Amino acid sequence: MSAVMYSNMSKPELSSLLRKGINNRIVNALQNRQIPWQKPWEGRGEGVGHPREVNTKKRFFGINFVLLQMSAKEHGFVSSWWGTADQFTVLGSEVKNRPDTVVPGKWSTETILYKMEMDKVLTASSVVYNADQLTNLLESYTPNPKLMPVYDKADRVLHSTSAKIEYNTNGEAWYFYPPKDCITLPTKACFLEGLGGLPGYYESLAHELMHWSELRLGYDTDAEEAIRELRADIGAAMLVEELGVPHSISFSNFNKWWQTWINILREDENLIFQVCASASKAVDFILRSTEPRFNQIDESVA
Repeated sequence: MSAVMYSNMSKPELSSLLRKGINNRIVNALQNRQIPWQKPWEGRGEGVGHPREVNTKKRFFGINFVLLQMSAKEHGFVSSWWGTADQFTVLGSEVKNRPDTVVPGKWSTETILYKMEMDKVLTASSVVYNADQLTNLLESYTPNPKLMPVYDKADRVLHSTSAKIEYNTNGEAWYFYPPKDCITLPTKACFLEGLGGLPGYYESLAHELMHWSELRLGYDTDAEEAIRELRADIGAAMLVEELGVPHSISFSNFNKWWQTWINILREDENLIFQVCASASKAVDFILRSTEPRFNQIDESVA
């Protein structure tokens, strides 16, 4: 599309075009059997994990979590810190020139900024970079990863909700409502025997807690199952990033739903924005977190 055509567009039209482009990127990733909201394990610790904005130190939420995870995975970024070129310049560093091996236009990462105009939410884009792209390391933002996972925090947080959990040995993880209102989950021993190891246990528990949160946060429990599974999968990815747990090597849920997710996202370009915003809200609920998020918006108007 030419610059002239862009210049003739209204702000709502540009907002819609931006959403459509982002939705298409996520659909394309799914078509390539990639999980956009996950990136490989490279250790967790100070300056590593859930993406954060460099100035405010706030967590990126919603669709921006997915966009930054996709970029970090594509380029192999480890740092959790993201900011604009101007922000890093003020802090005392510069963004490296784009390497020859990187496709033009792919060295920066597009994030979403939500703005209210005339009682409507408009989406605009902002270009950010990862701290790993800087010409010199900033001491306060240098990653200090611990390569061996520690599960103490995940145990403490994921078992501190009021959710009732029943354990089984049949290899099935479910949240039941109604009438029981409980999670049933294989024992840790079952996961160690072949269901994705300990990461599989915590990721499965996080996934079922996302379903458990639906009723408590007023989410539509009658929504299409594929949409609820998408919300739970994205939310579980957010949770394990925050808790310092590797993603499971078992992709059974993704393998079951990826084609359906492609279909429902193609039908509604706004759906991924709403699902990601709702997932972030549920993550805060499960973490019992009141920490402000960067450029927050409610999923009802996402």
